[in-house]
Amino acid sequence: MTAMDSDNNTVTGYTRTVRFTSSDPQAALPLDYTFVAADNGVHIFSVMLKVAGSQTITITDLSSGAITGAATVTVSGPTAASVTPGNGSTVGGTTITITGTNLTGASVNVGGAACTSVQVNNTSTSLTCVTSMHAEASVDVVVTTSTSSATIIHGFTYIGSGIAPAPGPRSGGGIGTQGGSPNPLPSHR
Repeated sequence: MTAMDSDNNTVTGYTRTVRFTSSDPQAALPLDYTFVAADNGVHIFSVMLKVAGSQTITITDLSSGAITGAATVTVSGPTAASVTPGNGSTVGGTTITITGTNLTGASVNVGGAACTSVQVNNTSTSLTCVTSMHAEASVDVVVTTSTSSATIIHGFTYIGSGIAPAPGPRSGGGIGTQGGSPNPLPSHR
């Protein structure tokens, strides 16, 4: 922030206190700051806006509420367009690729289960990750960054392993072994 007079000159002797506000209700804003002479009317602040869309940051001089400055910025969070492959095993371990935008720093949940080993490409337009275990179901894929999240509804389907035993009675004549000797298995009627 630069304290400026009505002729747009930097006010190097500015030593008042300012307060930040924003139209973004989830913004992480600096605390009130009192300028010191060493600032020479200029100080750098960090602001984190979290709600996508057009947002305004306003700085107000607390000594005179008539002295304000504002900036409007567009906050763009991640987008998620596609998931490939669209299905994988319930035991997890499927490497998926998600395409979209603004994916830097993303974490991914597939059906509420964290995807591991997330790697984002250099242009922030795709990422890969490895699915975790999940019950058989068609689930949402949620990509989250520090600013917001994007969801692909029913973007991935967990499919059973196909190794489940066939329904019905087991074969083998009703005799099992325990300790090497045959024992009758209980019958279920």
